Amino acid sequence: MKKATKILIILLINILILAAFFIMIEGFFYLKEFPLNKKHFRIEDVEYKFRISGQQYKKPPILIYGCSFAYGARLNETEHLGYILSEQTKRPVYNFGIEARGLQHALFIMKNQKKIEPSPEYIIYVYIDDQIRRLYQTCMNIDPYYLLEYEQKDGKFVQKQDKLAPLRNTLLYKNIYSKFIYPQINQEKRFKLLKKYLEEMKNEISQKYPPSTKICILNIPKKQ
Repeated sequence: MKKATKILIILLINILILAAFFIMIEGFFYLKEFPLNKKHFRIEDVEYKFRISGQQYKKPPILIYGCSFAYGARLNETEHLGYILSEQTKRPVYNFGIEARGLQHALFIMKNQKKIEPSPEYIIYVYIDDQIRRLYQTCMNIDPYYLLEYEQKDGKFVQKQDKLAPLRNTLLYKNIYSKFIYPQINQEKRFKLLKKYLEEMKNEISQKYPPSTKICILNIPKKQ
């Protein structure tokens, strides 16, 4: 009986070792194909993606911010929102939408980009409800950037310097956060954070552009 138990334990240990080895090999090739977050969000990395339409027009421009809905993911240069607005209004349109990003990234761009000249007459933010979740976690578990966050510090809303970013951007942490932590954040707290970002974006716009600049929120409703 003892011999059988010993053999069973040895067999189980070997199975666990083989399973761990298999997971390590799979993980190596997985991360080689889809690298985990390795860098902080920078405007230099996304500038080439910005879409500018109608530069031949002379009216004050329109600026667009948001995620893939604003950018026009999978749409060509004559199909996205910026181009259509430009053709309809006969204005230059600067589309600063970025795929898989959110409110904090729009705020980051507003803070770090050069002032657009001439000053825009309209600034449009394209909003979808998933952007609230993206304030707490990256859009996708495998993402090229660390989570970008802002926090209130010394009376200012500044970019958060997270020393634990490499840990908080692991797949293990993201899965735990998504399934067990984020669902516990109540709607009031989520909405309060959303409101704070919108207020900061408005403040940034007010500092760069004249009071006549109109701010529009385009709400894309969730598909029922």
